[in-house]
Parts: sequence; structure tokens; C-alpha cells
Amino acid sequence: MKEQRIKMISGDEYDALTQWKNVCFWQSGQRKRIKRRYRKRVRRLERENHNRLSMRLNAVATAQSTEHKEA
Repeated sequence: MKEQRIKMISGDEYDALTQWKNVCFWQSGQRKRIKRRYRKRVRRLERENHNRLSMRLNAVATAQSTEHKEA
């Protein structure tokens, strides 16, 4: 799956994930925590989108199979 871009919530995320990371001073492990939080949100949204899509496909397949049985 290709990672989709989502909106960054805080200024810390923007600073840590863009070229501003070279300008700001970071404590040990601070950027890692910010990146982990961002990536977890990306994975959660991808999982929700995948589940939503699979539910739609299942609904369409069920509707088509009931139409086929009635005919």
C-alpha cells in the first residue's frame, strides 16, 4: 500500500517531519515519538479506509447474489 499523506495536527509534527528538523533542537528520542504518533495515525486511517471499502464490496456482492437468485 502506498502511504497516503494526511494533515499534520501539531506544529511539532510539522517541524519534526519537514526540513525544519534541521533548524530545531530536539531532545533524545523526541522526533522518534512524534514520528511514531504520526505513523500510527496514518496506519489507523488506512485500516479504516480499507475496512470501509471491503464492507462496500461485500454489500455489492451480496446484493448481486440475491438478484441472481431471484432471477
